[in-house]
Amino acid sequence: MDPDGHRPFGDILRRHRIAAGLTQEELAERAGLSARTISDLERGVNLRPRRDTVPLLADALELFGTDRAEFEALARRRPHQPGRVAPLVTLPRQAPPFIGREREVHAVSQLLRSDVRLLTLTGPGGIGKTRLGLQVAEDLAEEFAHGAWFVPLAPIKGPDLLASGIARALGLAEAGGQTLPDVVEAYLRDKHLLLVLDNFEHVVEAATLVSGLLAACPRLKMLVTSRMVLHLSDEHVYQVPPLTLPPPGQPAGVEELSRYEAVRLFVESARAARADFALTDENAPAVASICHHLDGLPLAIELAAKRVRLLPPHAILARLGSRLGLLTGGARDAPARQRTLRATLDWSYQLLGEAERRLFVRLAVFAGGCTLDAADAVCNLEGDLDVLEGLDALVDRSLVRQVDGTDAEPRYRMLHTIREYALEQLAASGEEARVRQAHAEYCLRLAEGAERRLASPEQGAWLRRLEAEHDNLRLALRWLLDRADAGRALRLGGALWCFWYVRDYPSEGRRWLMEVLR
Repeated sequence: MDPDGHRPFGDILRRHRIAAGLTQEELAERAGLSARTISDLERGVNLRPRRDTVPLLADALELFGTDRAEFEALARRRPHQPGRVAPLVTLPRQAPPFIGREREVHAVSQLLRSDVRLLTLTGPGGIGKTRLGLQVAEDLAEEFAHGAWFVPLAPIKGPDLLASGIARALGLAEAGGQTLPDVVEAYLRDKHLLLVLDNFEHVVEAATLVSGLLAACPRLKMLVTSRMVLHLSDEHVYQVPPLTLPPPGQPAGVEELSRYEAVRLFVESARAARADFALTDENAPAVASICHHLDGLPLAIELAAKRVRLLPPHAILARLGSRLGLLTGGARDAPARQRTLRATLDWSYQLLGEAERRLFVRLAVFAGGCTLDAADAVCNLEGDLDVLEGLDALVDRSLVRQVDGTDAEPRYRMLHTIREYALEQLAASGEEARVRQAHAEYCLRLAEGAERRLASPEQGAWLRRLEAEHDNLRLALRWLLDRADAGRALRLGGALWCFWYVRDYPSEGRRWLMEVLR
């Protein structure tokens, strides 16, 4: 017990679990949490549960009345640590509540508990980097003698004002002829402190200030959120994934779907917009499909869920063909870049250089991603781009993802929401027809080259490659048909007949060839 006579939360959790006849794994399954979360709480690795975890545990343990009230009160108590003054915590309140992410919170927390001193949470806009960073900082604040401090960088107008932004958050001002970087360094030199630098991407040119502070302040740790990595020698990068999604196309009941983070976020956000909203057997498939169409992006899911004020889920789903027009209406007190999905993507697009923008919009022509060779063949229209360097920059900025491809050849993909934005920019660029024609001609060369090899010992590799490119091949056929280019369309369809037959797409192949012949 602590000096006030209270048991640690982990002891109370263990007592209730044993009384309910549950193992840690069984309690975790009931609560929709990880077994690691239960184990860490009971062993005292985590002294307090997260706020959103408490009701899940209480429900899973079937606690009511006084037992539940005592359980929740103990979860809110700050654990006693002898001889220590409570640290100062300067973290903004999260709204709406943080949902899920147990694995990510645990992984990031463990990294910061290790010898990692600079950890960058990266990912596309709307993925939830700030919320994850705030949750980790809240959980870890008491492990730092001087607490956790939050530095919002989005309002800063340029890299040269980074030191000013940090100083303002710490309550510092210039003194004694010292520059602000010197003042910040002097203040942090002997502090055991976690500094959260939020939205670093537009001040990344000032990243050397970060490395300088870490070198001068041995007990300082930094948690950075950024759409691009900082490329510092001490940096560890954590790619924030989308929220967990149910398997696509598989029927599941309300209880099963509620275990997935994306669905839970949609439901909670929908209830904030319309108090009587509930996940039912009738609307659950549409809700799951909405979450899939939005790639598990928290911001996009929240904006879609707000539409339940006027539209049921199936009607929202039907309108997702134009995501950027539908996903608006964020909270007025949210940053401007988070009030619509388009504003979030505008923020990222404006940070690109001119060559990176050209490559980004041209890559949108690919459906289902592309290889490096395909990107070079289609996007480097006039030899004006360094595609390898450009792809590296777009991956760095979380606008393109590198994923495993066939036979160890990596592929590059955009999330659906990002691709829709890039397609808008492509249409506005005046070069859409040229890029689409280059894409169709690349697909024709690929299919005709594959046709000659499908009767060789390389058949398996080429079938896998055509499977990976099937969406691109379909897109090329549609473009050629819409342009009434029957000659190339017939060549492409004829080259694919063996693939369609072997891979069990005969009906689809027949439909394409009949349309070409008409």
